[in-house]
Amino acid sequence: MSGNNSFVNPSKESLDTLQQKHPQAPPNLMLFLTPSATTPPIYFSQTQINAAIFSFPHRSGAGPEGLQPQHLKDCIPISRADASTFLLASLIELVNHLMNGHLPTPFQPFLYGAQLHRLHKSNRYPRPIVVGCTYQRLAAKTLYHKAPQAMCPPIFNNAAWKNKQVR
Repeated sequence: MSGNNSFVNPSKESLDTLQQKHPQAPPNLMLFLTPSATTPPIYFSQTQINAAIFSFPHRSGAGPEGLQPQHLKDCIPISRADASTFLLASLIELVNHLMNGHLPTPFQPFLYGAQLHRLHKSNRYPRPIVVGCTYQRLAAKTLYHKAPQAMCPPIFNNAAWKNKQVR
């Protein structure tokens, strides 16, 4: 956490304030979509994954698993030693599995889900902050840099994505 933000103490008042600003999701919302047999697979290259890793801003926060994007940046140096080459190859395989819906069901809530935190912002009103898994954020960044926004309007139709401010 940075700046003057602080955690909101759980109370009925803070819950009501958050619910007023952020209503419930529709009941027919599908959280985990699996590709159909006709969905063409999508694959990412070493260059694309590497670019996504290094597009994380300096000091980006860790996901719930504790992995900071800086850890990936530090482990994949330009020299490409054997260990970093193996790590990058493993990340390519993971991202390709995630993007093609090949993640086993028990792992989906962890990698596709996120933790919700309530923080006081500068205006002292509570604001929900969602912290997603670093691997999921990497996959989303890779897709964002590859796919035009027109292909993914439900995912990328907000100002933060359009201005590349997603961390």
